[in-house]
Amino acid sequence: MLNLFFVIHDYSGARTYANELLGWLSAQEGIAVHKVYMESTYYKEYTIVKDGNVLAVHIPVVKRKGNTLEKYARRCIDLMAPILQEKTKIIFHLNYSTQVKLGHEAQKRFSAEIVYTLHYLPNYFSSVTTGSINPEELVATGDVLDWEIATTANHIICVTRFAKEMLARYYSVLKNNIAAIYNGHSSATNDYDRNSSKALKTKQLGFYPNDRIILFVGRLQQGKGVDKLIEAFNKLTNDHSRLKLVLVGGGEYQKYMKLCQSNLGCIHFVGKLPPLQVMQLYQIADIGVISSEFEQCSYVALEMMQNALPIVCSDAPGLKELFVNEENALVVPLQQPTNQRLGLEITAQGLYKGIGQLLNDAPLRRKLGKNAHANWQNHYTAAHMGKATLKVYNQLQKTIGQSNQFKLSNTHTK
Repeated sequence: MLNLFFVIHDYSGARTYANELLGWLSAQEGIAVHKVYMESTYYKEYTIVKDGNVLAVHIPVVKRKGNTLEKYARRCIDLMAPILQEKTKIIFHLNYSTQVKLGHEAQKRFSAEIVYTLHYLPNYFSSVTTGSINPEELVATGDVLDWEIATTANHIICVTRFAKEMLARYYSVLKNNIAAIYNGHSSATNDYDRNSSKALKTKQLGFYPNDRIILFVGRLQQGKGVDKLIEAFNKLTNDHSRLKLVLVGGGEYQKYMKLCQSNLGCIHFVGKLPPLQVMQLYQIADIGVISSEFEQCSYVALEMMQNALPIVCSDAPGLKELFVNEENALVVPLQQPTNQRLGLEITAQGLYKGIGQLLNDAPLRRKLGKNAHANWQNHYTAAHMGKATLKVYNQLQKTIGQSNQFKLSNTHTK
């Protein structure tokens, strides 16, 4: 029995990743799934909760002064020792660099293997692809913990091929120790007919049937291209009637509301919404926009594909691996920034042209939506992600087992 201790990073796409991956793994034979919440906000005391065949371990937040991650990690493993001490084939799957000390403590005391999923890369890595910065001057990390976890984990999972290449090149990690496994998203239905009950859902969400909805889902922050999207939308309303821009997500509202004064009745900031309502918006929207200046394997992209939503996206390194221009999305090129900052930026003109082209071309919208759905179904489901991840676990255990047998054999020979 393989014993997986999956350490949750309870934030954004990493949270969705955990839910999707563990939902699939927990249904498989030969693996016992444990969810570990460090600094859990759900319970004030150390608590173990049984949820079906998954054991959730909640370790509460404690007051810490300075850099005391090692001490906190030791205490966490002390608390978990009764669960760990009787088990073999232990894997700690980490999802954020601050979890590295916990992994090392489990490795030292219970011979656990460490798997690490790299969910995030600094956006300046996109500049590497253009040759706009000298790689010799690239600071590959501003965080010592990033280096530590990248160079000491038994195996690393990257969610894009681009991230795998950056780790190998700038963190000097052997490619044999890195797997590129795209995120996956499950589905309640395989039906991508966007006309089914659309009018009813549109009315239920407070829109008129002839409204044309452009949808953005994500944090309202720098790097997501929200300002350029609003600027492009303001221009589009001069060419098209009944347009609505719906922005889903928390963040810097005031910063972006100032850009909406000429279209106050057409731009909707709806904040963070429950997953069900977000899915309903995917189903009634006419166009989805991913204006990010840097992305990995975006869960918003997968959800839009799952719902056969015609997409306009940037050509950020991660997104370029998901989308082909005019095949399953309209891809808008990023450009060098005008203020000399690292990274690349989206332009309002590029978004204006891409969204406008889709608004004017219903057959293209249908084609892109249909192809996007097929792309998700063939490559980006939770089952695709789960099978590839389980293969990493099993291969790691096999390799370690062979190594241990070799050591025993040599000892016996002596």
